[in-house]
Amino acid sequence: MTRLAMLAVLATGCSSLVSDPCQPGYDLVDGSCEMINIAPPPTGVVPPPLPEPAPTQPTVPLCFAPQTDCDGICTDLQSDPDNCGSCGIVCASGLCDAGVCVGATVGHVVAIGHDYQASEPAMDRVLADAVGLTTGAFTRIGYYQGTSTLEGAQAAAVVGLAQTSRMASAAELADLSRASLDEIDAVVIEPQLGDGNAAEAVGAAAAQTLADFLAEGHVVVVLETTGGVSYRLADGAGLFTVSAPVDATGTAISVAAPADAVADAVASPYLGRTETVGYPGVANPVFVDTSNDAVVFHLTY
Repeated sequence: MTRLAMLAVLATGCSSLVSDPCQPGYDLVDGSCEMINIAPPPTGVVPPPLPEPAPTQPTVPLCFAPQTDCDGICTDLQSDPDNCGSCGIVCASGLCDAGVCVGATVGHVVAIGHDYQASEPAMDRVLADAVGLTTGAFTRIGYYQGTSTLEGAQAAAVVGLAQTSRMASAAELADLSRASLDEIDAVVIEPQLGDGNAAEAVGAAAAQTLADFLAEGHVVVVLETTGGVSYRLADGAGLFTVSAPVDATGTAISVAAPADAVADAVASPYLGRTETVGYPGVANPVFVDTSNDAVVFHLTY
């Protein structure tokens, strides 16, 4: 090819031997780089619209002030005797004023002659019925161990409460001071062991606190074991005075006061498992052993 022919080829841009000198988006046309024309979309073709977000449904409250939703029911906590001050607080008097129950509240003391190292469903239900004497559907239970080395009460209460519609929480109490009881509805004093005089002194130190606690409509449950000294603590606290309990392990325990709330839905008779005691000479027992000694009794304050 002559030099003149090569120049002609370069001028026309037809040779594949020379790379395109233009940047992307441009073509070499008649020796100069020109922008590539992008064909417009066909006439009359409209791209599909983007999907619109689903409309959000406004949240509508079930109840409007001054009413409150209590398990799906709108109620006024200032005047509802079944939900007085908060949901589930039931006024014994049937009267609620400004969120406070009208009339005297009733406190409960329940003595149970079981230490719950071994248990039966009926025994568990007795404990559940006792702590369930508090008002409301939810019970905050405090367990005072003191000198007790025995365990089983908390597990028994859980099993017993499962037989009912009540819900509960559990807390360990370091002592029986007012501060410890502030967020508690029912106190369970576990079976105390050791020095009876020391137990009585502990009770005496807590007497006023427990009296105030009961006056607010709360519950104190006292558990006992063979050779135990819980009854001495109860005496010092002014809860009840009884003689030393006697061994009733292995005897049949029968209901003596079926109308009492502590006997609600408890099978009768049931076996008094290890270690069960009876309280001789106690009037108006809820459950008795085969010697007719009280195994469970219930006092109101």
